Amino acid sequence: MNCFKIISAIFSLFALSICPILAIDFNAIIDPSLLFNQPAYNGNFYPTAKIVSIQLQMANNDDIEWCAYSMPLRFYGTGDLSIIDWADAGGDPEPSIIRKNGFEVGGIWTAMNSIFTWSWNGLLPDTMNHTVVSCVGSTSYGWSADMNELLTRLEFYFVVSLGNGDTGSVCIDSVGNHSDSRYDWLFMVAQDFGGPFCFPFANSACGDINLDGTINILDVVFLINYKYKGGPTPTRLDLSDVNNDNQINILDVVYIINYKYKGGPLPNCPQP
Repeated sequence: MNCFKIISAIFSLFALSICPILAIDFNAIIDPSLLFNQPAYNGNFYPTAKIVSIQLQMANNDDIEWCAYSMPLRFYGTGDLSIIDWADAGGDPEPSIIRKNGFEVGGIWTAMNSIFTWSWNGLLPDTMNHTVVSCVGSTSYGWSADMNELLTRLEFYFVVSLGNGDTGSVCIDSVGNHSDSRYDWLFMVAQDFGGPFCFPFANSACGDINLDGTINILDVVFLINYKYKGGPTPTRLDLSDVNNDNQINILDVVYIINYKYKGGPLPNCPQP
């Protein structure tokens, strides 16, 4: 009988003493290659108007086989950020949530592997719960101790929109509310989620090629240097295709000049 089943069966001080208790490790990341430096806001930020995902990483370093847990998570915003758009990534039942690396349907959680959401409309805070059960029957196993590599188990896909000059963070943390069992954080052995994990976002306007917070002649010079004089590549190439023709060339230079100095139309970069 493995340690977790001993704990589940008798949950005694003796069982706890013979089972080395370490931890479930948690981490949350967004692809760091998406970070860009915004001098106007004095920092590094993730982009708006682009589908991104928070990847929740987990590892079993408890030296026990986990047979169940209930994990409620809360998403909230800081600063100017209070609304996000959950993106359809093909998840089921919630399209914006993907399970993977053994946590997908048909993976290690054979008896129950359920996603529950409340107020999952992007008007932050939003809350969800992942409840799992396995180790049912002689041939059923759970989250074994050899699954100790920190891998992405859950992904949450969304898009942030912010006004010019606005910044804010999307944060994820665990939840506990014993007046409502849907929000109970339940592991048979106490665990520390380690949150909140927060990710800063800043708006950069289409045409703000040098990311200084404004669109002006400096962006024109930056684009000309990049395209025709061997200058540095823009950090956000997607902000350079201002005429939305899927090319970056002299027509984009002319477009910015017309917009800024001749009353031309607004820049119109491709949407992600």
